Amino acid sequence: MVSKTTRKSNLNFTYKKHESLNEQICFYCGHFGDVADHVPPLAWIQFYPDYPRMLIRACHQCNAHLGCKTLPTLISRVDYLIKRYRKKYWKILISPDWDDEEINELKGSLKTYVSISRIQHEVAHERIEFLMERKKQLLQDVNTSYD
Repeated sequence: MVSKTTRKSNLNFTYKKHESLNEQICFYCGHFGDVADHVPPLAWIQFYPDYPRMLIRACHQCNAHLGCKTLPTLISRVDYLIKRYRKKYWKILISPDWDDEEINELKGSLKTYVSISRIQHEVAHERIEFLMERKKQLLQDVNTSYD
């Protein structure tokens, strides 16, 4: 049996480092980025010989969600993450928006729960908004490349 590393080394491919690798934020969601995402994924590279290959800065969560899914382009990966995070955070996103005055009126564990939910709501909303802006930017880049 051929090991995974041997199979990869037998393939003649290189990934271009995307400018996002110079930053410490996730290209996809804007959170702290600590890993590199392969686009297209290493597991599927032999099926996409003509696609541009890039290493993209990503956070652990985005990279884990993308895994080795058959998403060969940045736009397809961003689209997938938007849908994935909307599904993951749907309960948090539909929760009521509490202000500080309302939270201060609460007591005990309810106050703690609502405070944590509010932070989760903000983080989920920021992450999805960043993804939506990234998608818009990628689509504009595609449109300008055809001009």
